[in-house]
Amino acid sequence: MATAAFVSTYALFGLGEAMLSPTVAPLVADLAPAGMAGQYNSAFALVKQLALAVGPAVGGPMGAALHGPYVVTFLLFSLGITFLAVRLGRQLTPVQNQPSVGRSRVVARGAEASEGVPAKV
Repeated sequence: MATAAFVSTYALFGLGEAMLSPTVAPLVADLAPAGMAGQYNSAFALVKQLALAVGPAVGGPMGAALHGPYVVTFLLFSLGITFLAVRLGRQLTPVQNQPSVGRSRVVARGAEASEGVPAKV
């Protein structure tokens, strides 16, 4: 039972990562102001790489030696990120909040993609 739980947990995590990875860069580019998609994507890539490098280097030893502060730090960061996401979410335009309503500047859809016609801005 433990082996099945372990394998299914990582299978579910892998599926989520496989679905998330191709959508984040276009999402960041769509949320960027006109003409700044490259800067926003590069800033996102920098933050992602720093998190992948610094997170395990700090979290691993802290989680192994300081259990209480590790849990408190995890909860504080999680609550802070949630607060920021809700606060920033209120500043989104309706098209940014529901991208299917508008046209993507980054991803061509349907006939546009098959005909080679660039997406309209």
